[in-house]
Amino acid sequence: MARPLREQFAIATLVLLIPVGAVMTWAAGAAYNDQLVQLLGEAQRMASAVAAHIEQTGEPSGPRLEEFLRAIPLPQGSAVTVTEDGKPVSAHSRRVGDTVGELSFASTTVANRPWTVTVGIPTEVAWLRAGPIYRRILAISGIATLILLALEAVFVRRWLPSLLHLEQSADRVGAGDLR
Repeated sequence: MARPLREQFAIATLVLLIPVGAVMTWAAGAAYNDQLVQLLGEAQRMASAVAAHIEQTGEPSGPRLEEFLRAIPLPQGSAVTVTEDGKPVSAHSRRVGDTVGELSFASTTVANRPWTVTVGIPTEVAWLRAGPIYRRILAISGIATLILLALEAVFVRRWLPSLLHLEQSADRVGAGDLR
């Protein structure tokens, strides 16, 4: 025997909500990935700016570089390192306490010099930037889902009595009652 119509509509509603959840999850991941790509570009631009400063001054460390790095608006937890043949020449970081999070790194070489500038920006920045986008996605999806559920409720209330009557008539015909 088939499930009652009300139960079938409830199951159909739940099955329709699964793709909504999947789309919301995909959209959140896409927003975060977009922010990571943007973060990598920012780290690359910062590394290029530091490399250009070092190229102009000819100093891979010292007070002029420290002053320049303090003027750059790096997020908390960022790190700038200048290396020569893989050995650190100078380092600057904006770390808070002992917390070390995952960083998104980009490097560039200083023209006509043996130095490499590496800039790392915390991936937490991407999470913080993606947060408002995700909340917007969640709100829009939630409102759209509520509207669809309200419309479903209106149509189910109108159609359910007719469908129940049709089901009862089909059961009577199946039992041999042709009246």
